[in-house]
Amino acid sequence: MRGCLYPTNCNNFFLGFLGRSQASAQGWTHIIVALIFFVFALLGTLPQPVEAGSKPPRWLVEISEKPLPTLAPETEAVYLLHEQKLVYSSTGYLIRYGRQAVKILRKEGIEPLKFLVRANTFNTRVRKMNAWVINPDDSKQSYDLKSAISTSLAPDTLYWDVKTLFLYLPEVTRGSLIGYEWEEEVKPISLEDIFIFQHRFPVLQAIYQAEYPKDCQPWLDWINWPESQVVSGARSLTVQLTDIPALKDEPLKPPDEAIAGRLLVRFRTEKTPKYGRFFSDWKDMGLWYEQLSQERRQPDEKVRVKASELVSGLTDLRAQIEKLAAFVQQEVRYVSIQIGIGGYQPHPAPEILANRYGDCKDKATLLAALLSYLNVESYYLIVNIERQVVKDNSPVSLFWFNHAILAIKLPDDKLYDGAEAVVPVPGLGRLLIFDPTMPHSPPGRLPFYLQKNNGLLVAGEQSRLLTFPGSTPERLELVRRGQFVLSADGTLKGSVSETLSGFQAEVARLRLRDVPERNRRKDLENFLARSLGSFNLENYDYLNLDQPEREVELRYSFRAGSYLRRSGDVLSFRPNILALIDDYEILKQKGERKYPLMLPGVGTSRDELEIVLPDGYSLETLPEPMNWSSSFADYHCRLELKGGVLFLERQLRIKEDLLPPSRFQEALEIFRMLSVEERRRLLLKKLNQPE
Repeated sequence: MRGCLYPTNCNNFFLGFLGRSQASAQGWTHIIVALIFFVFALLGTLPQPVEAGSKPPRWLVEISEKPLPTLAPETEAVYLLHEQKLVYSSTGYLIRYGRQAVKILRKEGIEPLKFLVRANTFNTRVRKMNAWVINPDDSKQSYDLKSAISTSLAPDTLYWDVKTLFLYLPEVTRGSLIGYEWEEEVKPISLEDIFIFQHRFPVLQAIYQAEYPKDCQPWLDWINWPESQVVSGARSLTVQLTDIPALKDEPLKPPDEAIAGRLLVRFRTEKTPKYGRFFSDWKDMGLWYEQLSQERRQPDEKVRVKASELVSGLTDLRAQIEKLAAFVQQEVRYVSIQIGIGGYQPHPAPEILANRYGDCKDKATLLAALLSYLNVESYYLIVNIERQVVKDNSPVSLFWFNHAILAIKLPDDKLYDGAEAVVPVPGLGRLLIFDPTMPHSPPGRLPFYLQKNNGLLVAGEQSRLLTFPGSTPERLELVRRGQFVLSADGTLKGSVSETLSGFQAEVARLRLRDVPERNRRKDLENFLARSLGSFNLENYDYLNLDQPEREVELRYSFRAGSYLRRSGDVLSFRPNILALIDDYEILKQKGERKYPLMLPGVGTSRDELEIVLPDGYSLETLPEPMNWSSSFADYHCRLELKGGVLFLERQLRIKEDLLPPSRFQEALEIFRMLSVEERRRLLLKKLNQPE
């Protein structure tokens, strides 16, 4: 799903994802480093430094001679300088220059910073890449473009003409000072530039400069940052920022793209530019994309024949739409071929049908062509699958988006009545938001990454930024029923059935549908280990993983040999046998909260458990029911003893999935309470024993 649309300038994309928060940055770093070493293995060599006579440039030497300011002891690395310059040349090209100086302070800062990544694309040519390393022992190394490794390898991509350039510095160690310079020439699609100045590590000085023709007017937008001073010349502008704090690593925060400080600069010209265009508003961008893609979605006879074949025998319009949608989701393999403008422009629908593969925009295009056989209109929706990156007030930019889906125009008010994926749009009617790339969400169900997200609706003069709906808190997304038997020897035997729908079912399918059976078993064992410690999984079965229109069902049984604890004649056990929350990441929060809390979605989870107590023992006390409620969430738990069987019923309903930092404690309180609840133990006393 990722990479369906690549940004106007891939190099800004690389800079962006390499500056993510600690957890995600480490994930991306591991992928990049693995790819680098894979390429090296193919070539049988590591990058070679430039001849020994090459010296670090004067600007880097001067920086190396300055003392470091006092930094927090946990700081892994620091950008001493982060500089970017753009020259809008008379040829119509944008020439972008970059310069960085980075000091490694702890070993954890080495891997994320020991390589420079740039890319040659259909509209970008890297003209220079240089790197220098000054190590603590005063040894020095220099690298240039000749040392770079070039590869077009990319996941889920059959072919693309992006050549990724890696300049890898193997000798970097703790205390190293790294200097980078690069220069690239861009034939722009969109007359814009973005300066990402806030990253995982603090930045002591950030400088942005732009030079442009006299008939050009720059438009500046500050993203996630207060408006700062701009020094303007006759045909230039300069911005200088100092002491930029690192992005704080907080649990369950929005993606870095949604919170990192950045400067968006757009250029409006009086004359028609040779390359690129200025998007004045979202409608303008929608008209551009419609012009780029409109011819590609036209059906030919083979497309019409296929549509007729698929809906043959079906008279209900909803059934016909869902048949066409399922074909594109399940039968058209996701493969990306991106050549030239193809990073944005879909392939022709007949070609996609003939090949039976395509990326997100290709799948949307083929479905649009098939739907036209039913005289059902549809429109592209250009989105970012990371929620909160594109907001209601986001300035117009082609940089925001990475995915394409479809909005299907419903012909009447009854079709998909009550479905969460339907949006009423003035002037267009009711639109069904549908992602042909996501095989686990049938029409009517909005995938979790689209809920409460925003996207560009490509609908001619009606093009606009559209806000998608979200699920409802009342929706039961996990219902778990279990029968358990406790024995006096400490053994717990359990038989459990789980019914998953909505977000829970999507996640299960994404994680488990296309993996070997041993991975499914391991996934379940990992969950049980967090709840039970030692145990033996006796059997399990997943149902309906391949049927997205149905709920996922999971049935399993297990035996835990030492679930009860003994102290003399008293036994103790946890009645909340299985965790209702899979991961209490929120409890890892350190210090004052800075960023919003973002959960995957809203919804309800419920446990209904029956626990047979061991013969010869009685429950010492029965806790009172617990009821906890706030505008964020509700929690209810009730225990009832009937004969020798303990019945437990509990329910958690998450009502809001995005909270501002000021309300973080409200969420933290309930998760702490749940964590304590799941560790609570009840006592069993042996019958006929004196008090």
